[in-house]
Amino acid sequence: MPTAPPRACPCGGLIREGKCSKCTKYKGKHERTSKQRGYGYDWQKFREYVLGIEPLCKDCEERGMVKAATELHHIRKIKDAPHLRLDQNNVRPLCDECHDARTARGE
Repeated sequence: MPTAPPRACPCGGLIREGKCSKCTKYKGKHERTSKQRGYGYDWQKFREYVLGIEPLCKDCEERGMVKAATELHHIRKIKDAPHLRLDQNNVRPLCDECHDARTARGE
């Protein structure tokens, strides 16, 4: 029976059969809950507020397109600047595609 090819772990190792070759901690997409990662009730209310006043994707707007924003992207990551987690100047409304692209680039 064929096995799935290895995937990249955030630490830089390879994930095979659910375990990372380097950190051996990988068990899935996230080991912590969304609340533990900083996305609890206060975040949900903040997100709802920002998307209500800025409903369009900023990256698409810059390219001359109009698309609804569905995500908020932190300009400075929560782990690097937790005090800016709910700062409106530290988030950028984006559509799913633009958010995924920025996240994939490590932004």
